Amino acid sequence: MHHGIRAAHAQATPRLLPLLADPVREVRHRVAYLTGLRTGHEGLAVRALGERALSEPDPLIAAVMTGGVARHDVAGRAAWLSGALASRHLPAVRAATAWGFARAGLPWTTEVTSAVAEAREHGDVLNGDVIEGEQWRWSDNPLAETLIAMADPNRAAEICLRLTQSEDEDSAECGAIAAVALLEEHPHAYPAFGPAIAATRAHRGTHIRSYADDLDALISAADEGDHTVH
Repeated sequence: MHHGIRAAHAQATPRLLPLLADPVREVRHRVAYLTGLRTGHEGLAVRALGERALSEPDPLIAAVMTGGVARHDVAGRAAWLSGALASRHLPAVRAATAWGFARAGLPWTTEVTSAVAEAREHGDVLNGDVIEGEQWRWSDNPLAETLIAMADPNRAAEICLRLTQSEDEDSAECGAIAAVALLEEHPHAYPAFGPAIAATRAHRGTHIRSYADDLDALISAADEGDHTVH
């Protein structure tokens, strides 16, 4: 069955690509999502997605297109992602580009770190927003994946703090979830996360405050590990 689906997808891809510029928002979104999958025409797909992503007016669809470029392992992908970091592009594109760097294991630079921070400051959290019931993203936790790849716990903790202080509950929950994932990955970085944990505990949303218990448990485990080592 999967072989048949892939064959049909490969046959349809060249005819689907022009729809990346369709005037209907939902059409562009669905075609961008499909094109980011394995198509049998990866090089063609990356060129089409890359051309459209940088002119797409809808931030979330532009992020879908950028994520699609990142998922295809083809020559020229890294160069395109580097160019997409330019400040003239949408914050959503730059945020998705940073995730692409993380996914592809590309060298992390200060430009990529800045793209992550600035995208969140502009409100393009990209933490699981949906378009017509479908997620834009290619990851269960794109923000955490990106922040872990930064290898800079202090800067990552600052971004989590900004999010958890947000009045927008989706953004605050995104920050709390990312903090949990980061402390699981880097347990000894917990001192940097104190302010983010405090903001989580003080948030007006009950379900967001519940993440403070998870964070406290991770810190306790890290403390016990330190004592064991000593």
